Amino acid sequence: RLIIEEGVEDIMVMCTHGVFTRGGLEKLAAIPQISEIVTTDTVDIPEDKRDPKLTVLSVGNVFADSIRHNFNRESIGDLFVYGE
Repeated sequence: RLIIEEGVEDIMVMCTHGVFTRGGLEKLAAIPQISEIVTTDTVDIPEDKRDPKLTVLSVGNVFADSIRHNFNRESIGDLFVYGE
């Protein structure tokens, strides 16, 4: 509420694990200033419960690559190189 009261007009909400309990997703989506809600697929949100503002990003490949690198005794640091 505070940032909206301060005049922010476009808000993107991002979370790692979208555990939207007690109507949380619906409450966020109902706020006009929120243009997008982004989460990962670590918590299943059934299609019929998703809002058009919701974007779900898959982390399956990151997890699979991390497990493979760990199993093969390879560094997982290379998987998390930013800015290249």
